[in-house]
Amino acid sequence: PKGLSPGAVCAIQTLILIAAYAALMGVLGFPIATALYLFAQMVVLSTKEQRRYVLFAIVSVVTAVAVYLIFTRLFYLMLPAGILG
Repeated sequence: PKGLSPGAVCAIQTLILIAAYAALMGVLGFPIATALYLFAQMVVLSTKEQRRYVLFAIVSVVTAVAVYLIFTRLFYLMLPAGILG
């Protein structure tokens, strides 16, 4: 066997990221854990030529904060605030 295919490696990395995200949610809180997860997932899913770290960071933070504010302020749902709360 020649090893795992790139798709299999990506799938394994994604499963590891999801497990880490779930584990860190209670400690770091939704906004930070989500921003870190989104950033890492974008890095995993992009090729080396497509990686734009600053853009990934901006999109990750803006998305995490927007989702947090929508769910807590608009829908009045409680999400883990973690170290921010």
